[in-house]
Amino acid sequence: MYVHIYTTEPPKLVLVPSDSVISYGNTALLTCVAVSVEPDLPAPPTILWLKDSQLLSNSTPGDDEGASVTVREVVFEVDGVVFTRSILELCGVTLEEEGQYSCVAEDSAGTSTDVSFSLSIFTNGEEHT
Repeated sequence: MYVHIYTTEPPKLVLVPSDSVISYGNTALLTCVAVSVEPDLPAPPTILWLKDSQLLSNSTPGDDEGASVTVREVVFEVDGVVFTRSILELCGVTLEEEGQYSCVAEDSAGTSTDVSFSLSIFTNGEEHT
C-alpha cells in the first residue's frame, strides 16, 4: 500500500518595498509582487496591504483626513509563471500615513509571510519618524 502525502506551499513575495521617506502632500507608490509556488492553482495570488497591522482598502477621505488610498492589482505571466503585482498609492500624504506597512500574499495554498517596511513623512525640512 502506498500513501501519497500532498503538501502545498503558500505564495512567495518576490518584490517588496523598502523603508521610504516621502514629502508631505506628495504621492507614495509602493509595489509588491507575488508568485504562486504551486503550479496548478485555480487563481493567482492576491496581495493584501496593512498599515500598523490594520488592513487597508480603497478610500477617499475628506479634507484634512489623510491621503486617498488606492490599491491596484495586475496579473501577468512570464514563461508560464503567473505573477500578481499590487500597487498601493497614497495620494496627498499627511503625517497620518506615517507608520509601519506590510504586504502579504494569499492563494488557495496558503498565506505568505508578511514583509514590513516603514514610511516616514518629510515636512518643513524635517523627517518625522
